[in-house]
Amino acid sequence: MKDPIQIWSETSTVTANMLQKMVDINTGFSTALLCQNVEMLNIFAESGLKQLQLFSKTRTSYDFLQGQSRNLKDFSRKTTNNALITTEIMSSTRIQIENLMNNIWKQMLETHPITRSMSLIK
Repeated sequence: MKDPIQIWSETSTVTANMLQKMVDINTGFSTALLCQNVEMLNIFAESGLKQLQLFSKTRTSYDFLQGQSRNLKDFSRKTTNNALITTEIMSSTRIQIENLMNNIWKQMLETHPITRSMSLIK
């Protein structure tokens, strides 16, 4: 049987490693979401600029409506793509956290005798 101090040391190491990996996952997630937010701001700014150009360049209401339709179609395509990428980022992060938690549980089962007895209860 292992010495309690050794068990505590191993458990602390596993916990510290888990926290560092969680910080890394959260940092990547936050960075990716920030990029998506910046991209969304860019989409809105671009759409507004196109709208202003449309106001100044069109001569007839028909041309204006055609331009509006093109702008709306482009805006919808870009925002939908942004939402899709954001959903993929969230899904990927969820999978990373799930894998991390599974690995941590396996490490804890190997390291700590109390967790071994808890796994038998399941």
